[in-house]
Amino acid sequence: MKVAPSKILVAIDGSQNSMNAAKYALTLAKNNNADVLVVNVVDLSSIFKVLSAETKKQLTHLGIKEANKILDIVKNMAEQSGISVKTEVLKSSTSAATAIINYSKQKGIDLLVVGAGEKSRVSKVLLGSVASKVIMYAPCPVLVVR
Repeated sequence: MKVAPSKILVAIDGSQNSMNAAKYALTLAKNNNADVLVVNVVDLSSIFKVLSAETKKQLTHLGIKEANKILDIVKNMAEQSGISVKTEVLKSSTSAATAIINYSKQKGIDLLVVGAGEKSRVSKVLLGSVASKVIMYAPCPVLVVR
């Protein structure tokens, strides 16, 4: 098992906690000379099945546009720290967690960094959370940042 990560994946959604996770990951990367990949998932969930093709296309376009804005914020943070990052928008028709897990497997990630929200126990049980699912099924260690 590696102690120092060499390939870090950060999953962000634009929330303050995910941006905190990105800052933390950038610091880790700088201190360990690691590569950083940053992803944002555009969730094309089951509701898309009932929409018209044109509406799906418009919503997907808007989702990707917003995802790129969020990724650009992290790119700027990285540039200010002298770190190079790769960014990617992931489109998923399953779930954000599944997309993140599958991507981390494909890219050989050795540390996954995610932000965790302030959900209550009840909402976590009823709705689940991306961070919880990633922690359960990730193929590598997961660092959760608040």
